[in-house]
Amino acid sequence: MTSGSHVQDHASTEQAAQSGGILERIWLFPVKSLDGVRVASAQITAAGALLHDREFALFDADERYVNAKRHARIHLIRARFQSDAPLRVELSAPDRPVLRADLADSADVARAATWFSDWFDFPVTIRRAADSGFPDDTKRPGPTVVSRASLETASEWLSPLTADELAERFRANLEVAGVPAFWEDRLLAPEGVPFRVGAIEMTGLNPCARCVVPTRDPRTAELHDKFAQTFTARRKASLPEWADANLFSHYYRISTNTSIDARHAGATIREGDSVSLAS
Repeated sequence: MTSGSHVQDHASTEQAAQSGGILERIWLFPVKSLDGVRVASAQITAAGALLHDREFALFDADERYVNAKRHARIHLIRARFQSDAPLRVELSAPDRPVLRADLADSADVARAATWFSDWFDFPVTIRRAADSGFPDDTKRPGPTVVSRASLETASEWLSPLTADELAERFRANLEVAGVPAFWEDRLLAPEGVPFRVGAIEMTGLNPCARCVVPTRDPRTAELHDKFAQTFTARRKASLPEWADANLFSHYYRISTNTSIDARHAGATIREGDSVSLAS
């Protein structure tokens, strides 16, 4: 490659980074720690979350989350949600009967709680937070954002895992196409960075810290040896030159946490919407 073409490629990448891209995929996770469902559109709640995202969560008798951080066995549960009705679910697990439930129905929620209790062999209750959901970042309940190129780049680091497999592990809500890898790092700043998805203005805040969960196969719970170490080292080495390293207390981070102003409550984002930094 000549120096001229390198400069041109860099300029093209910078232009793409500034101009933004397209919302390629929207993911909801109606029950915290269970499978997600891809939807064509999602409504904004008054709390600035996506309607039906992490709307339900499982709890034990000590009021602690029953989630993948604490119970690897949860990975063996398959939850198949309907894309056009995200609260309707089919639950299955090895050697367990299939349960079909509508989580909008309190009687079905009670049946599902019994099903989970039988699976974990301890009492499980299900709680609902229809407006805010149960996000990991309780101060920033907006959707998490990642570029498709980030997932593809990380899949090269963690081969043979694919970008789709990493999407299952990292569980971001919004995947943006048409922008460079780690474009979402442009949304990071202590005071927040405004950006738009369609007509909705969001604020990017901090890089999402990761835990043990992505190191496991989301379907078998098998541990990927050195997943976190490899990702962390490569993420640090490839941090974009324009990114603020002071925002990274560690580099086991991918995707950006966001907030959405209450004025957008009831509005809708859709796959195919433009995504760009606010001017």
